[in-house]
Amino acid sequence: MAELKPEKGELQIEVSEHILWAKGVVKRFAEKLGFYSSSLHEIELCVAELATNLIVHKVKNGRLSFNAISENGLRGIEITAQDEGPGIKNLPDALRGGVSSSGSLGQGLASVQRFADEFEIHSNQEGTHVKIRKYLPPEKESEDTSRRDLTVSVSVRTHPESTVCGDGHIIRHDGPKTLLAVIDGLGHGKSAREAAAAAEAYIHANYRKTLEQMPEELHSILRHTRGAVASIARIDEDKEKIDYIGVGNISARLWLPQSSEMVRLVSMSGTLGVSLRTPRLFSYPWKKKSVLIMHSDGIREHWEVTKKELSESPTEIAQELIKNYWRKNDDATVLVAK
Repeated sequence: MAELKPEKGELQIEVSEHILWAKGVVKRFAEKLGFYSSSLHEIELCVAELATNLIVHKVKNGRLSFNAISENGLRGIEITAQDEGPGIKNLPDALRGGVSSSGSLGQGLASVQRFADEFEIHSNQEGTHVKIRKYLPPEKESEDTSRRDLTVSVSVRTHPESTVCGDGHIIRHDGPKTLLAVIDGLGHGKSAREAAAAAEAYIHANYRKTLEQMPEELHSILRHTRGAVASIARIDEDKEKIDYIGVGNISARLWLPQSSEMVRLVSMSGTLGVSLRTPRLFSYPWKKKSVLIMHSDGIREHWEVTKKELSESPTEIAQELIKNYWRKNDDATVLVAK
């Protein structure tokens, strides 16, 4: 069995005996972080579900990793399950409690999604990657660190001929504010991933800067890359508003309660790192039960969702859009916040 480092660990999951072993290892790690009672039990259940699926579906190189996280006054645990199996053909069904018939993860994902504070899944023919986060309650209740009502989910597809995704995304909670971004490196493959990764690194490090500052600085940073387009939004639940700035062929739509149709958020033409006009900031209202959908151009431009579909969870909305509108000749990312 693997010897764990204090802040993280990785377990190779190969036989059924490893399921109980993984539960015990991650449980002890989570206890040291401060988890107890029902939260600790939920972490155990997530680990059991993820490890079980790696065994049941006989995937190649199934592994489960975990590490401590600390962001914006919040501490917790991040758990990742990944494999080199054939992927999940019907993620929406899997996330409703269905079973994947194509191998890789599928069974039990509905439970994992329900127990996680943050849930992210990528799946293609090269394998499946599931990442969850579980947070401890803030040590001190304050306006700067308290979690709010916003829930965010991301669904990603990789170009069928690529092993890496040229899209990127950011989710940064900051008290009543949440910064969200979808990035699309030009083209696909390794060069697109390098551009998206450079943009992700910048936004992660500078998420508290004003949105107006970001495009110019991203433009400078990405000059040595192929270039990228990006949409960046900051939702402020206290002020009930969303600020948005977009550059290039990338899309965002906003639905407000009692509204009859979705509003298309305005993006300016250009490519970060290649050609940039003076970006413009737009502000929109944000109400409880509002829905924001941001996506790269791997999703067809003309898509529709019903009010009933908008009432579903962010994960279900994102997965349905990927399922029904992915072009399949490009990387695709859908981010949904509500």
